[in-house]
Amino acid sequence: MSAFAQAGYSQTKKITATPRQIEAQIFSQIAAELELAAGEDGKAKDVKAMANALHRNSQLWSALMTDLASEGNELPDDLKANLISLGGFSLRHGARVLAGEAQVTDLVDLNRTIASGLRSAAAEAA
Repeated sequence: MSAFAQAGYSQTKKITATPRQIEAQIFSQIAAELELAAGEDGKAKDVKAMANALHRNSQLWSALMTDLASEGNELPDDLKANLISLGGFSLRHGARVLAGEAQVTDLVDLNRTIASGLRSAAAEAA
């Protein structure tokens, strides 16, 4: 496929992606960033890269929690509460990872699980 065709396909893909698909992609990207910044022991092998990935993760979860707490969010209350709880865990655990007190594996797994759920929901809605 030519570079021009790839660019066109990529643009079409961006236009046709649903919000859930985009959210799933962001969770997956951040999980990959966290994993790349970690060593085999699950702790930061590249402190700057880990700090950047954890910052992006915190931004993502903070934005999600803000949306979940808004009056316009139509998700069931129990699901909103569970996701907000997971967001709180993610923020606290991220601080522990940055301090070298915890492994990043739980955050990678959490983000991948959320991404998988979003992809399943998007597929069901299609």
